Amino acid sequence: MEEGSSRDTDEGRAMSQLIHDVAPGAGLAFHTGFNGTANFANGIKELMDDAGANIIVDDLSIYAEPMFQDGIIAQAVDEVVTQGVAYFSSAGNQANNSYESSFVSSGQRIQGSVAHDFNPGPGVDTLQQITIPGNANLVVSLQWDSPFLSASPESGGATSDLDIYLLDNTGNRVLARSTDRNIGRDAVEVLRFTNRNTDANGNPIPAQFNLAITNPRGDAPRNLKYILFNPGSGATVINEFSTNSPTVYGHHAAVGAMAVGSGFYRNPTTLAPSSSIGPTTILFDQSGNRLVTPEIRQKPEIVAPHGTNTTFFPAFVDNDGDGVDDNDFEPDNFPNFFGTSAAAPHAAGVAALMLQAFPGTPPDILYRAIQESALDMENPYTPDLDPGIDNATGSGLIQADQAIQRLEQIQARPEINLQIPSITVTPPNTRGDREFKGNGPRIRIQSQAVERGTTLQATGNVIFEETKSDFTTFDGFFSSSIDISSMYPGFVIDSIIRGGGLDTLETTDVDLHDRQVIYQDGDDLVARYEIQGDTRQKLRRGSDEPFVSISFNPVRLRLRSSTTGELVEDTFFLRDITSFEPPRVRGDDEFDGNGPRIEIETEISANGTILSPYVIATFEETIKDFTTFAGVLESFGVDVSQRYPGFVIDEIISDSRDVLETIDVDLLEPQTISLDNDELVREYTIQGDSKGDDQPSVTLSFNPVRVKLRPA
Repeated sequence: MEEGSSRDTDEGRAMSQLIHDVAPGAGLAFHTGFNGTANFANGIKELMDDAGANIIVDDLSIYAEPMFQDGIIAQAVDEVVTQGVAYFSSAGNQANNSYESSFVSSGQRIQGSVAHDFNPGPGVDTLQQITIPGNANLVVSLQWDSPFLSASPESGGATSDLDIYLLDNTGNRVLARSTDRNIGRDAVEVLRFTNRNTDANGNPIPAQFNLAITNPRGDAPRNLKYILFNPGSGATVINEFSTNSPTVYGHHAAVGAMAVGSGFYRNPTTLAPSSSIGPTTILFDQSGNRLVTPEIRQKPEIVAPHGTNTTFFPAFVDNDGDGVDDNDFEPDNFPNFFGTSAAAPHAAGVAALMLQAFPGTPPDILYRAIQESALDMENPYTPDLDPGIDNATGSGLIQADQAIQRLEQIQARPEINLQIPSITVTPPNTRGDREFKGNGPRIRIQSQAVERGTTLQATGNVIFEETKSDFTTFDGFFSSSIDISSMYPGFVIDSIIRGGGLDTLETTDVDLHDRQVIYQDGDDLVARYEIQGDTRQKLRRGSDEPFVSISFNPVRLRLRSSTTGELVEDTFFLRDITSFEPPRVRGDDEFDGNGPRIEIETEISANGTILSPYVIATFEETIKDFTTFAGVLESFGVDVSQRYPGFVIDEIISDSRDVLETIDVDLLEPQTISLDNDELVREYTIQGDSKGDDQPSVTLSFNPVRVKLRPA
């Protein structure tokens, strides 16, 4: 896309070789990052827009890029990530070589300005001693908590000004300085210096120097921070007052970027000593407004191998004169590419393989699969074992094979069958003026399987209404839930795949002298209804005690892990509803063959880890033998969380609704109504029990409900 200068080292080509080693089929494009921050940011967008890149990787640290705010490069990273481009960036090679503090006035002046006091104790020390290796290049990026004009022009830029000096070991002579006027501009000073000290034989030797920070104008900042860089040479050591602060900053710390640490390929589970650590603290939004609460970003996210071969990079060096390239570690006549600059393209290559396996995967899912499948690593900066994510190694070492397997799991939407427990609805006790004589009530039961997180539940309504006054009309609800959490710890119900939806049974004037059984299809929520009138003479008055029993088909659920997002499917069985009885009333006659209208509505619902059928049953006499009942039912739920931790039910695939309606069903004996295996309800059992004291009930038994799960 755009080449750099002819004087550059062609490091981008070396990165491309590493990517090709991991993902040889990936198409590659290049854009230089050395032509300024604006060009860098535009290059990111051009790689997406013009080259069609769906993965971008860089290994550049920009000294003047904001540490406490997202600069224009970080903003460009987040922009392309929101459009589906995964972004990988080297975490940096500064280890914990950083100092961070508030500005503390020493009351003393250096170069005419108030100097910072490095000593956290009662004493005062305006100098901080450091050791620079012989012939080493030192770059110090000093920043403080003021907005950057370049990142947020509307902010007006920095309101404070700091300068930084490098002095000799005596502290009397200034050897290098950075003293820009920062107010209204960017809050950064970049100091550069090379240690030219040699011994008597002219060999480079390390030497001690001092750093000083001053506040020439503006208010003293609350926070200041510097990071030490040693490009192409050994690391500078902070000898006193070191804070060992985080060094991941700038676009490496963008929200959308995956910052990559490094581990030597021969022992990749050990973090490279130079690999930068996090976390990153953001104090300002993109408009330069100070955040009420600082944003702490977990960085780096991952570690990848470094120290692997290229054909040409780094360039040949033979400092010991043995004729062997000092950069050829093995040696095998190929130079070894070290640092997070080499680790980042390895991670990007893994992402390319993942996209080859699952094209179109969005960045957040790629990142998630990479991190969740990473091999945990030890944080070398903490004394004790610290399993899990840490500020030095992130989630751990990237594992290409495991990342692809984890991505496959996340992308999958497993389907399972869930069995909703049966549920019985019993209307309240009422007294009618006649007993059942065969003229049964109208019963309408409407049931539906619904998903609620990890739980599949049957819900609905039941109406008992007499078409004739053989008993008082009854209308009520019932519920029967199952909890999946014991079977699938950590999972919630994502969706009901099969067996959900509303199931309604309605009968009118059904003869309830004998028990009626109604079977439904296996796809229905309710598999079987059983309705009974049980009309028996008691003295001169009937004593009607009808009931309804409902059996459910198995319910198929999709479960989602609350922690990993894994999706699984399973079948659950709801308990039969066997205790649904209309109120006991005294009729004045028994059923004579003209039964009541019976309506049963059943529905299952999922809530978290609970799957419940929810049923409303109605017994309604065409001749009023009992009071009309109409109510809501809710079953015990089936919870998928234990069998499928981290999953919730995404959708109900099978029939999730069932309606049973009977008119004038004879409730002298319990009636069982069986449905097909594809219905929600497998069986309804309706109890009339006509003895002069009517206590009808409806029991719903469910078919298995098939549901599809998704990660929580």
